[in-house]
Amino acid sequence: MRFDSPLIQSATKPSVQPTRSFSSSTAHLQQHSQSSSSLSKDVKPLPLGNKVFNDAFAEGSKLSSSLGDRRLAAEDQKTYERIYSAITERYKSFNQEKEIGYGEKPGITADIEDISLDEICAVLRHIARNPDKAEFAAKKSAISPLFDKLYLMQNKEQGWALRLHKFAPGGKSQGDEELPHYHRWTLASKILSGGYNNKNYTEIPADQASAEEKYYKYSLKPSADGTERQFTRQEPFEVGMQVSRQTLFKKGDIRHFPIEWPHSVSDLSHHTGTTLTLAHTAKGAKDSSLAYEKDPSLQTKSLDKPATLQEFAASILDKIALLRVISLADKLHHYLQEKAELTPGEQRHIEDYSAPNYLETSLLPALALLDLEETSSEFGRETQVFIREELKSVGQRNLQSLIEENQRNIANGAFSARINSWNELERLFPGPFEERA
Repeated sequence: MRFDSPLIQSATKPSVQPTRSFSSSTAHLQQHSQSSSSLSKDVKPLPLGNKVFNDAFAEGSKLSSSLGDRRLAAEDQKTYERIYSAITERYKSFNQEKEIGYGEKPGITADIEDISLDEICAVLRHIARNPDKAEFAAKKSAISPLFDKLYLMQNKEQGWALRLHKFAPGGKSQGDEELPHYHRWTLASKILSGGYNNKNYTEIPADQASAEEKYYKYSLKPSADGTERQFTRQEPFEVGMQVSRQTLFKKGDIRHFPIEWPHSVSDLSHHTGTTLTLAHTAKGAKDSSLAYEKDPSLQTKSLDKPATLQEFAASILDKIALLRVISLADKLHHYLQEKAELTPGEQRHIEDYSAPNYLETSLLPALALLDLEETSSEFGRETQVFIREELKSVGQRNLQSLIEENQRNIANGAFSARINSWNELERLFPGPFEERA
């Protein structure tokens, strides 16, 4: 059974023939969900309560067994403090002028290169358990059309910050592309899942640019309360921004964004599934950034925030569930590679693993069936035990929420299963592409 979805939205839309079907578990799950109410109900808000701030997070803790373990709470605090100390120490090596950092590596990439998925989960749990940290994180977090930015920590004296960015597959960002812009700080990005197309630009005179390449240039600053962006016209006001390089960023990459390179990010979630990144920013080297817009009369743009602290708590627990499933995808692949005898379904998981959206089109549907059926026709008994053991630290409600969101996205055509590998995805673009090692 095949599902069609639009190809990447770009200036040139290349044609490609389908090469891979959705996994059998996806089709089976769609049939199953027609007779099962557990996947057709709307996801209800987490019952975090409406009394006081502390009560909200106490309720949130009850929803995840991992948040209720006192010993784990102490370990999470140590992990949080260790990561903060490690980044603080490594950041001392950063040379803004040369954009070289710890270990003579580009920018500040080395500051975060060895932070694991489990450690990010620990940081999130620590924030969720501490009302002061959670309240501050909620104020510093933001939601943009392309992704939401969940604040993790910062060193105010040194000026660096660490955030978790989640793109919004199936939502308002589907196929979207940022407008060209300059950051006012150096950025390092560790891609934890999914991927996107990064474009770099060269500014050219407006009379040499095509209509599509023409933009209006503004300086950009956040408002004092962080609720909006403020735009100031720059001269020359009308300019051209010409793509000089495209680079496919994918899971496992740790990328340096030079401060002097304007760029934009294109959402590729039709093919890559959910993109999650760890974003590390250096101290601001300029007072403002530059933004290139299509509107010649901009003054401000609003910046969304989590509506309530309860909503922010819910988002933390949901991201922990997503991180645990991302980790499961890798661990399951290694487990199946070492297993002596495989079921046909397990063999398909080994084959599907190389697809950029394996988690969304194969693993999550299989987890849904595993939850719905007493005995799995896809996984052997030992594999079922392995999966359930790996997911013990995920709150059942949060895992169910993740599965339901994924099923809605599939039903709405948010994901395409046409691409077998990242190399195939790279060939969809007309270029120019950065040479890959």
